[in-house]
Amino acid sequence: MTDKVNMTMTNNWHKLWERKTLATEKPDLATLISMVGWKTKDGDLSEQEWLEFVRFVAEKLNISSGDIIFEIGCGPGGFLLPFYEKGHAITGLDYSESLIEICRQIMPSGDFHYGEANLLPLPDQSFDIIFSNSVCHYFPDHDYSERVLSEISRCLKSGGRGAILDANDASKRNAFLEHRYERFGGKVEYDEQNQDLPQLFYDKDWFVNTGAKYGLIGYTEDQSIEWYRNTPFRFNYFFSKQ
Repeated sequence: MTDKVNMTMTNNWHKLWERKTLATEKPDLATLISMVGWKTKDGDLSEQEWLEFVRFVAEKLNISSGDIIFEIGCGPGGFLLPFYEKGHAITGLDYSESLIEICRQIMPSGDFHYGEANLLPLPDQSFDIIFSNSVCHYFPDHDYSERVLSEISRCLKSGGRGAILDANDASKRNAFLEHRYERFGGKVEYDEQNQDLPQLFYDKDWFVNTGAKYGLIGYTEDQSIEWYRNTPFRFNYFFSKQ
C-alpha cells in the first residue's frame, strides 16, 4: 500500500499535509479545525460553526445511532471526532501518515488507515455512511475521482448513504480564481504561491452521472454555509446506494 501511495499521490499537496504536526499532546476540536485550513469570511472558524456543519451533514444523511461511519481524507479527524464522541464506530483514511497518527492519538478506538482514496484497504459493504469533506479538489484528475466513487460503492452497504462535500464548481472557476487573486494581492502573487498546488474542478452532472454507473443515486446542492468563505464556489453531492 505504501508504494502505491507514493507512486500516485506524491505531489506538493501531499508534502504540505505531511508537514502538519501538533503542538500539544491533547488537541481540542478548535486545534483540529485550524489544521485543515477552514476559514470564515472574517477569519478563524469557531467550534460552534464547525459543529453546525457536522449536524447539517448528519441530518442530510439521516445518520442514526449504530451507523458505521467512514471518512475518506479524514485529515487530523476534526469531522469524525463529534461522531466518535457519540459512540459511533468510525473508520478514517488519509494519504498523510502524520495526520493519521493524530487521529489514532485522539480517537484510540477508531480504525485509521494510511492510503489512497482510489484503492481503499477495506472490505466490501462495510459501512452505513461514507463521506469525504473538502478533499476531492486535491485529486489528480477525474479518472482518479471516478475510481474513488467506484470504491465508495464497493465499501458501502446496500441502502447506505454518503456525500462528497465541498467540491469545486467548474461553472464558477473564474469567479473562484478572481476571489483568490484578491486575497493574495493579485494574479501574479497568487500564481507564485500556488502554481504547484493545482485544484480540480467538477461539473455537477459529472458526480450524478458517474456515481450512477456504480449504483450511487444522488443529487447536488450548492454549498450553503453562510459563514464559509468558499461557499459561493463549492457544492455538495449526496447519494445512496441501491
